[in-house]
Amino acid sequence: MTPLEPYPGGHEPWRCQCQTCDQEVTPRYSSIQQGGGGCASCANYGFDPVAPAVVYLITHQHLSAAKIGITGADSQSDRIEQHEREGWVVVDTWDVAYGRQAEEIETGILRWWREELDAPQAVTAELMPQGGYTETVSLNKISLEETARRVWRLAAQS
Repeated sequence: MTPLEPYPGGHEPWRCQCQTCDQEVTPRYSSIQQGGGGCASCANYGFDPVAPAVVYLITHQHLSAAKIGITGADSQSDRIEQHEREGWVVVDTWDVAYGRQAEEIETGILRWWREELDAPQAVTAELMPQGGYTETVSLNKISLEETARRVWRLAAQS
């Protein structure tokens, strides 16, 4: 990593440029000290932005919430199953060629929910031990059908 700004402290994002792929990244120094590589594009673990991926839309009736999410398309990924074990139900999934496309779709849906619909996050971290609570929304604030149509449109554009 080549720093692009002064050191902000160990637990703050630090703008850097990856020396391997030239991407601008924002790792935390503390994460790198604990063995994190700092660049998601070059990592050989976790979500791969250049490998096939899946966008998913799930709901939880008891929490009255929906969630947009992404996961790798490989057979090793059990992200959707983690949610199902916690009571979430799959509404639909969309296969995309690259993880970066999945990230763009997820961001587009979240931007629509938060900015256009003014629909805040609906679930707390305590209610989602498997993670992903920041990508949730109240079922009372959105239409699942319109959300699915938007995912299809975004997938077609990418």
